[in-house]
This record gives sequence, C-alpha cells and structure tokens, in this order.
Amino acid sequence: MDHDKVKLILDWSPNTNHSSIFLALKRGYFNFDLHIKNPFDDHFQYSAVERLTLNQVHLALGPSELALHQGIELVAAMNQHDNSAILTTEEIKRPRDLQGLIYGSFGGFYEEKIVQELIKKDGGHQPLKIHRTAKNQVYNDFFSGKTNAVWIFLSWEGLNLANQKGYRYFSLNNYNIPFGYTPALLAKKEWSLQNNHIIQNFKNGCQKAVTELIEKPKLALEALDGLVNGYSDQFIIESQKRVNMAQLNDKGEWGVIDHQRWQSFKKFLKSSN
Repeated sequence: MDHDKVKLILDWSPNTNHSSIFLALKRGYFNFDLHIKNPFDDHFQYSAVERLTLNQVHLALGPSELALHQGIELVAAMNQHDNSAILTTEEIKRPRDLQGLIYGSFGGFYEEKIVQELIKKDGGHQPLKIHRTAKNQVYNDFFSGKTNAVWIFLSWEGLNLANQKGYRYFSLNNYNIPFGYTPALLAKKEWSLQNNHIIQNFKNGCQKAVTELIEKPKLALEALDGLVNGYSDQFIIESQKRVNMAQLNDKGEWGVIDHQRWQSFKKFLKSSN
C-alpha cells in the first residue's frame, strides 16, 4: 500500500457514529491523507480483520473484541459508554423470553455469545437459534419477522424507531454485561508501532471534531453531507446529540481505552465462552 495514504474501513455505512472522523477530515484536522471506505461498496466481502491482515486498509472500525485476533490492536475507542441494545418486539417482555427464539446475527466475533449471556443473566437457559445472512439483510429479516431479535445502535436504528409501536429493546448494561468499546478503531500491531504519529494525530483530530460536535450538533450535517440519504436534518442532529453523550470519558477525553475496563471485558468474554 501507498504509505502516503491511510485507508480506513468503516464498520457500517456512514452515520453519526462516524461524524467526528468525517468532520475532522473535511476541516483538515489530519496531517495525513485519509481515505475512508464504506463496507457496503463491496457488500462486506471481507471482514475488518481480513482487510487489515490482507493489507487492504490500515485502520478499521469494528467491535473491540476483534483485537483478540493475533496481530490486531485496539488503538482508540469511538465511544466511552454503550450506545447499543438488543431490539425485539413488544411481546418479548424481558431478555429471558428470547430463549429458544431466533437471533439475527451480523456474524460478529463473540456477538452471539454476548446475546446468549444477556439471556442467561436474566434467568434464561435455552440456547438461541442463530440466523446468519448477508449483513445488509439482517435488519430486513428482523422487520419481516424472520428473526426475533437483532443488535442496534440506539442513536441511529433506535432513534428511527422511537415513534413506532410494537418494539422494545434491552440495554446490555442493565443486565451487567460489561461494555467493551464498540465501535473501536483497530490496526495491525506492526503498522501501529511504525505509525504511532498517525494514530496520535487521528486521535487529536477526532478530539477536536467531537468537541465541536458537542458544542454544535448541527455540524453533523456538514460532516455527513453527501454521505447519508433518506434521513431528515432533524433526525441527524438528534442522532448526533445522542452519540455525543457517549463519546467522551469523565475527563472530556476522546479515544481513551481504560486498561481495567478492557481487561474486565476480556475476562467476561472468556467466562462466557
């Protein structure tokens, strides 16, 4: 790859989870040439880890547990607080009611085990039935009734359903499921060591952009201009407000990975394996 350019693959199509990156890029806060790729462009042909190990990209967004793969490093946290939940239908009153039902999986590393652990912590014992399909089909399968539950981000899919009846969601932190930084910024360890200056500049640029987005959430419209279709300005601004609440730690810092929290999450994954 051309080392004058840095390629980053998103975890999903552009949305307010990514506003800080796009705003920093558009405002020139990075001192390197960043090229951002949308995984929908090739229909998720490769996973984030595959793209990194095949040297297709230098940086990737994805769940932090991908850093458990050999040679992959967790370099920054996009969010400091969990902004996700398990979406289901209103007749499902609590997580244990999902036991034995069908979960629509994105095929994420540890994803299904985390959801099974959610059910277990609520007193359920019967295993989920797992439905795996193309990532761009997962939500369609849920809303068409093929599956009973699916993972969402509250600031995007959750907000989109806010005024629709018939659904409910379960936040994992309400059931003592530790937060493991999702989405997170990942890189190959070798590349990270050789390009620490790029990672630090990336963090600094995003810190500046996040600070501006918190002060003026409507800047998300500038950040995502031309990248998001089918959503009103009002929706994007409200979504950004919700993302803003999750992005900084108690010291007002972006991207920080707390060692104790990360170790706790890894211990949780090991115990639920």
